[in-house]
Amino acid sequence: MTFDEILKSAEAEGAVLYRPATEDDIQGEQKHMKSCGYPPIPQEYCEFLRKLNGFFWEIPGEVTILFFTVHQVAEDERNWRPQTVTAATGQLFRGADGDDLKGKKNYVSLASLIGDYGLCVYNTTNSRYEVLKDKSSEVTADFETFGELFIYIVSARLNKLNEYNINRIKSAKSKVEADGWVFFKYHGKAGYDALFKARPDGSELTCVMDAPRGFWSDLCNIKAKDGWIYFDVTESYSQHEDNPYVFEHYRDSVTYRVKPDGSGCEDVTRSSVHTGTSD
Repeated sequence: MTFDEILKSAEAEGAVLYRPATEDDIQGEQKHMKSCGYPPIPQEYCEFLRKLNGFFWEIPGEVTILFFTVHQVAEDERNWRPQTVTAATGQLFRGADGDDLKGKKNYVSLASLIGDYGLCVYNTTNSRYEVLKDKSSEVTADFETFGELFIYIVSARLNKLNEYNINRIKSAKSKVEADGWVFFKYHGKAGYDALFKARPDGSELTCVMDAPRGFWSDLCNIKAKDGWIYFDVTESYSQHEDNPYVFEHYRDSVTYRVKPDGSGCEDVTRSSVHTGTSD
């Protein structure tokens, strides 16, 4: 996969791609690095920053990948405020007693792998991009270019997620393949049923449609016909705005159809609305 393809796939899996850095952002950070006595940010990373001023990807139960910024950008919806290159390099330099890298000024800190106890740096001594074990000088991987480093870090996680998605598809009791996608039931909001799609190799997992109100259960009978994806659900919902989690209405055997890209959702069943609780 190319760099841009990896970015697209990671974003589809929930990665946050921050806005491009301006030249003023980059030059300001370079001046800050110099005033602190740290090496300059390598030009390849500056090129990356002109495309994305930071990259954040939290993979539940696995690792959080955080490529540092050159300017404090606004917090995202996860309330994460990306760390700057200068701040991260300073933490590495100051370190704790016993850290191999404490006091060494030949490293520029570029990314943190939270959960993997890893750190991505640029080593000015050999002009290599290195992955270090925790905050030690032990190199677990090294690369000539930043692009190679980024692809190595992100694609490894994508490959693992793809394996998970393949298993999700295999275990799905109802699924259909159409237009180069596999459509199947998976967990949507609050863990309830939703219609998902993924490529046959497990990539590009995407929620096609979630319950427009309340929640769905027993999503089944997924079929493809005439450019539409059809499926049946049991629908439970509330009409209490002050307490939307009291589900006093349900509809069983409800049939929806939706375009493969998630547009044009239609309820195509004539079943009545029942008052009570679903089984």
